[in-house]
Formats: sequence, structure tokens, C-alpha cells
Amino acid sequence: MNDFHEKFGFLFEIVKDRVTDDETNDIALRTQCLNLQTLLSSQTECATASSDIDGLALFDELKTLHNISIIPEEIDSFLELLRFLHVNCLHEVFPNASVALLLCLLFQSPLLQVSGVFQN
Repeated sequence: MNDFHEKFGFLFEIVKDRVTDDETNDIALRTQCLNLQTLLSSQTECATASSDIDGLALFDELKTLHNISIIPEEIDSFLELLRFLHVNCLHEVFPNASVALLLCLLFQSPLLQVSGVFQN
């Protein structure tokens, strides 16, 4: 579970609105978004990488979500944030954030943990 937090934990800070507006945190957040893109990438036969998310776009979306402060204070989980985005049709505005949150929920699934699907 520590591995999960290492790879996806930065998204929880967005949910909890713990992101500060300084350059050091921006660099760290950008790096984490790019690392998540790499984690979710797969090599194809053409030797080009394909990923479920665009790391730089995810960074922009997360910063925008934080800066415009549209996330209600009562939201305190990935599921609640994902539900909020979908109910308000914001998943179309923040597609990378929506996919990243959905993948977090899937990877947190006890069934996946027991079967060892997400071990890396």
C-alpha cells in the first residue's frame, strides 16, 4: 500500500487542497504527474509510448482545479471528487484528472490488491 501512496498520493493532496502555490511544489507536482504518465505508459510494436494520461496536461488540470477552488470542502476522497467532476460535467474539462482519479480507485480495489494485479 505504501507503493500505491508513493505513486498516487499526490492526487490526494489535491483532494484535500493541501497544495501551495510556490515554485518548488509546482516542480514536484509536475514531476509526479510525469512519473504517473510513465507508470501508465505501454510500449507498442511501433516503439512509441502510449499512456492513459498526459502528464503535463494532468499537471495543468490539477493546478487549475486548485486555483479556481471549485472543489467543495466536504469532498475528502477520490470517489467523491470523481463523482463531483462527473455530476457537474467537469470530466470533459479535466479529462486527465478524471482518468487518474478513476485509476486510483481501481488500483485501491481490494480485489486487485488480493490478486496482485497492481504489484509494481
